[in-house]
Amino acid sequence: MNAVVTKRKIGGARIDPLDAAQVNAWLDWLTSTGPTPAEPHNVLFALAHCDSGVTWGYLDDQRQWQLGTAVDPGLCPVPTARSLHELRLFGYTAEVLIWRGDDGLQGRILADDQTAFERSDALRPLNEGRRLRGKRGDQRNGFVPYVDVGGSQHLAPSAFPEEFSVRHYLEQDPATGAVRIAVTRLVSEKLS
Repeated sequence: MNAVVTKRKIGGARIDPLDAAQVNAWLDWLTSTGPTPAEPHNVLFALAHCDSGVTWGYLDDQRQWQLGTAVDPGLCPVPTARSLHELRLFGYTAEVLIWRGDDGLQGRILADDQTAFERSDALRPLNEGRRLRGKRGDQRNGFVPYVDVGGSQHLAPSAFPEEFSVRHYLEQDPATGAVRIAVTRLVSEKLS
């Protein structure tokens, strides 16, 4: 079943759908085959889940994407429209999410809207701490390998923190008053 993305506002954020041309433009930028989008939303990192593995990336000082593929092409596949399952381009304030649906690639932008919340506000976004999976190896060419006890590997940008956050945005059912997580995104740094 396809998820339909509509432009909407939730507690602390807004969601903007991407059309097919926009989805392709973001993917082209990541793979250095297209220009920077008009509004890049200060994204800094990329995490692509593809048919044959996971590829991380980061924007260098010249605002060019560096992908793990360049360091270890056997481990990190090149993200393409054909091989991509899910792509997250993210930073501190926004995330571009592209995923494979029944009708091809779809996408959305989830961005903070700078709403000021009281600590007691039921719709205040929640930050949850996470840690990169696996034992950290030695840095090479801007990336660090991680290997878990089962032998699974990934190559993360050395600038990406080992401990980071996901941010959960909440919404309230107007009929029942129940509060639930509406959407979640990656955040490029550890938050308190």
